[in-house]
Amino acid sequence: MHRLLPCHPGPKPDELLTSWIARVSYANGMTPTLFIASISEASGWMTDYDCSPSQQLNAALSARTGVHREEIESLTLASYEGVLFESRAFLGTLPSYILPLRLFRKADGCRLQYCPECIVPEPFYRRSWRLALNVLCTKHKRYLVDECTGCGAPITYLRAGTSEVRVGSTLPLWCASCGCAYAAGSDHSSVDAPLAEAQMMVERALARGYADLGRCQVHSLLFFMGVRHLLRVLASGNHGASLREVIRNANGLPNDEMGWRVGERFEFLKNTHRAGLLRLLVPLLRDWPREFVRYCRAARMPAEGLLHRYLTLQDVPYWCAREFGIYSARPRYDPSVEEIKAMMRYVQSGKDSSAVQIVRRFLLRKRATAKYRDLRNLVMEKSSLVRLTQVLAHRWAALEASRAA
Repeated sequence: MHRLLPCHPGPKPDELLTSWIARVSYANGMTPTLFIASISEASGWMTDYDCSPSQQLNAALSARTGVHREEIESLTLASYEGVLFESRAFLGTLPSYILPLRLFRKADGCRLQYCPECIVPEPFYRRSWRLALNVLCTKHKRYLVDECTGCGAPITYLRAGTSEVRVGSTLPLWCASCGCAYAAGSDHSSVDAPLAEAQMMVERALARGYADLGRCQVHSLLFFMGVRHLLRVLASGNHGASLREVIRNANGLPNDEMGWRVGERFEFLKNTHRAGLLRLLVPLLRDWPREFVRYCRAARMPAEGLLHRYLTLQDVPYWCAREFGIYSARPRYDPSVEEIKAMMRYVQSGKDSSAVQIVRRFLLRKRATAKYRDLRNLVMEKSSLVRLTQVLAHRWAALEASRAA
């Protein structure tokens, strides 16, 4: 029978398991890594205990703190299983929508976030703060902070120096790199309506277990799987860029893509960039699927732009796959023979210098059939003449420059 620890504070409502472990370790004058090694055979922070809890560690924590194992298990992210993602971490992989913690190595990729007004009076980290879809504190109507406002270092509560840990210590609320307090200089900018709507949509789906889409209701797991695919489409390259621009212009949304790497995984984006994608997601889901189809047509989104590489319609939830299939099956415009002849006459007239390039881009999307043969030959001939004229003009300018010298 193990004796209880001298200090064994109980877990708080909605607290993360790793946050509670850190609070217990600091209260007993030890770093979290040393604390775990002293009460169990677990080798420090070699895994994310919020996603992959150790039964041996949970048993040791229960014996040394007097907290029931069921309550310790409730501190993990298990409650989101089957609601937000299918299963928790396996072999070091993160579930969907869970922010990386990077507890046991360099924390450059850590995306832990917090609300300054919540954490100062009650210093512990909430489970909801590890969700990538949560970018706001709905209680205080402000953005969550995911980096030090002084030096930009990632947020972590497990890197306080050994000299700073004393018996009775609390969770460190300062940056381990520069010492800046987490509550200092935080962002007090107002939250816009589209982002607040996105946050409420996420919270309702998590609380009720289903989401309202148009006239139908979708299970929350399938809803978030489809949302993940739509976010991937929005974050893609050329096709996603045109879709983002159309949605921003139609709804008067700001362009907040500075420093954002296109195609990066949603969970590894900064809070501001995730917030930007969620703003764009709301108009797509509003009055589903009419608004989605309208925006895709306005952006001239091709059918292949809706599916990520290596994915088929069978890999997408039914409520997305159905609309993707209908949108992809729409008949494409095929010009008549008279329209093709009119295009040839316009190119031959030479009234518009950019007509050759425009028709050339149009032909790249068409198969090399006999219907477009004469137009294709004409464009190739005109393109050759344009290139020849440019080369001669360049050489003539170089010759005149040499004569002047």
